[in-house]
Amino acid sequence: MVHVTMHRDAADRDEMLLEAASVDALERKPLPTPEELLRMDPVYAKGRTLYEETVRELAFSALAGTRVPPPGLKSRLLARLASEQPPLQITPQAPFDVKPGVVAVRSALAEWSDAPVEGLSYKVLGRDAAQARTTRLLRVAPGSSYPNHRHGGLEEVFVLEGSVHVNGIVLKAGDYCRSEAGTEEVGTHSDDGALLLVISSDADEVGIEG
Repeated sequence: MVHVTMHRDAADRDEMLLEAASVDALERKPLPTPEELLRMDPVYAKGRTLYEETVRELAFSALAGTRVPPPGLKSRLLARLASEQPPLQITPQAPFDVKPGVVAVRSALAEWSDAPVEGLSYKVLGRDAAQARTTRLLRVAPGSSYPNHRHGGLEEVFVLEGSVHVNGIVLKAGDYCRSEAGTEEVGTHSDDGALLLVISSDADEVGIEG
């Protein structure tokens, strides 16, 4: 009788350990959906998937001689997972490494920041500290203007959406404008709104007279 009791206790213990290991593998770090993978750093996603597969294998083989999960384990795990809140989504909003020397930004996930000028907002995509240049998305609300300024370095503007008036001409979606250092830009505004990709110098002088 004592031997039977000890055997039952050991079996219960093994089942508890197996369930705890399985919960840790399935609940706390669930495998991402295809949509989630698209929003994740691909290097991170690949490593995480490998980790999940490894933990899952270890969970079912860690107990000596125990290869088959105990009856009812799957249903208990699924019920427990269903009662929990959805896992926190990974939404990178900063550059991440694709491979050494290559970075990317999930610009659609980054938050817009209000510029000091009313009607303008931006997302910083990259910084070249050595050249003192910044790459950003600039959103211009309908009827808004950009202050007159003198370019402290090369400025490049590509119109992604809408239209914008620059130095007396209208730039539309697909148009590109390059301004050399020392040139002045006056009267920049948008009647209907615009989304611009702007690469500019940190040394621009803003507020010059038109």
